[in-house]
Amino acid sequence: MIIGNFYVILVGIILVIFVLFYIPSYPKTTFIKWRAKASDQLVLAVMYMVIQMERVSNLELAIEFVARHTAPPVSLDFMKVLWDVESKIYSSVSESLEEYIKTWRGWNDDFIEAVHLVQFSLQQKDDDERRRTLHRSTIVVLEGTHQHMLKYAHSLQGPMQALHMLGIVLPVMALVMLPLIGAFMGANIKWYHLVIMYNLMFPVLVYYLGKDMLQKRPAGTSGGDSYTYMLAKYHKPYIKIGSLKLRIPPALFGVIVFFIVALPGLLYFFSLTITYMSGLPGKEILFSIPSLLFTLDMILAVGLGTGVYFYYSVHYLIKVKHKIERIEAEFPSGVFQLANRIKEKVPAEVAFEKVAKSIHKSDIGEMFWLIDYNLKKQGTDLEDAIFNKRYGAIAYYPSGIIRSAMAVLVDAAKKGPTSAAKSLFSVSKYLTSLRRVNDRLKDLLADTTSSMKMQISMFIPLITGLVVGLNVLITTILRNLGAVLTDLPIQGGDSAQMNLGTDLLSIFQFEFMIPAFIAALVVGIYIIQIVCLISYLVNGINNGYDTIELKYLIGRNLFIAVPFFCIVAALTSIMLTNIINIMPMAGG
Repeated sequence: MIIGNFYVILVGIILVIFVLFYIPSYPKTTFIKWRAKASDQLVLAVMYMVIQMERVSNLELAIEFVARHTAPPVSLDFMKVLWDVESKIYSSVSESLEEYIKTWRGWNDDFIEAVHLVQFSLQQKDDDERRRTLHRSTIVVLEGTHQHMLKYAHSLQGPMQALHMLGIVLPVMALVMLPLIGAFMGANIKWYHLVIMYNLMFPVLVYYLGKDMLQKRPAGTSGGDSYTYMLAKYHKPYIKIGSLKLRIPPALFGVIVFFIVALPGLLYFFSLTITYMSGLPGKEILFSIPSLLFTLDMILAVGLGTGVYFYYSVHYLIKVKHKIERIEAEFPSGVFQLANRIKEKVPAEVAFEKVAKSIHKSDIGEMFWLIDYNLKKQGTDLEDAIFNKRYGAIAYYPSGIIRSAMAVLVDAAKKGPTSAAKSLFSVSKYLTSLRRVNDRLKDLLADTTSSMKMQISMFIPLITGLVVGLNVLITTILRNLGAVLTDLPIQGGDSAQMNLGTDLLSIFQFEFMIPAFIAALVVGIYIIQIVCLISYLVNGINNGYDTIELKYLIGRNLFIAVPFFCIVAALTSIMLTNIINIMPMAGG
């Protein structure tokens, strides 16, 4: 108010309103984010409880098994269930667990019902009836997950249309109208208005719309975010040149790529700045095609630099992660074969070699060969061959599902081959059910996520690139019109013609029009923002909270979308400008 600038006051009011709404809701937002991470692990928690309860009908051991083999935050929740009993807050594990599952009422009632069935199995004397009850608990939680995800997939249609309007249609319409608005209201339209609209308002609206979509996402079957563990396990990213591994921080690598690609644009605009400071006329250069092309070079540099940062930070992890996912997909079959071998009274140490030979071309075959190598060459026992932190199989394949299944095997093998075979058959059965539901969930979300991927990789860059070229066309035509109207009083002797030119010039404000390169720069930055936001949304819908997949997806999409946008914008602008330059010659 002291400055007296309307825009400063407006921005200040918006910031105050944002802070007043954001700060009070921050604890709730944090809780929802934490709860969403936990909800994705509930299916695995029930699975682990059932697997352990089928071996030993002891609720405390089942809860401890979940706490050991799931990732935070669910592991912390189950640790607290045990801690509350140890600290005498509750008198029994069943009472402590009951109080915990109450916190999920209204969030995931299927989880509550499944846990009640697990508790009910303790009261059943008949072993077959107890196993049927435990199996029923897994069916309840898996079918519930499938039904919730089905409703969620149908509910995404409306938000997706709103996202399409806010993220694509509205920005494109505003960009098409920009040259005309600038011609009539050029003195009132400044470059920072475009920045506020394209790089602040639209991204914030898209972010909050996407955030609302992710908050409504029901529980999936994710095992948790393994980024922190894998980053610590495989250390820093590197570039492999022959046998040499160069370790460069991702941020530094991104900056290097930016400066290499942006060097022509930086030199060009530096020379323009020197020209302007020396007092030489340079305004017309800003409306030229070279200015636009070097601006697109700057956008390309920002996009590639950002993409390199995200992709390079996880490129060495994504291969390991995908290999682990392939092993998890093959794991039920491998465990089933292993159980069959052990059922034939073959010791577990010998069974790994036999199964590895039969599936030697698969990824899980490699893991079994590693276990067999540790048993024979290292001379270790079964537990050390699998869980040794330095050379054990789990050290190379850090998967919660594999770790839990192998823990069941090691523990059951101590009681004999019959117990080990029964435990592995149960593990194979439940993991097969889990895999089947995972495939169904991906099928349910495939239409939505494939549409979003197509938008950010092709549709958005193509449309915005064409509109940038159209913006150049309209701006050039209007400026040529301004030059013609300016020459009318000079070339024509007729007073009516002179008055017509003067009247039209008083309507238009050609001298205040925003150069096309500024619009291209603002829109180019918006393309980078919207690609990152929609990639975040696609990853959240598909994978939940998965940092490795998120960074990989952002990097890959930036490598596709930003160069595509720059190429389309450059070619369209050059072609349309050449057409304008040819037309007067043809008319002459």
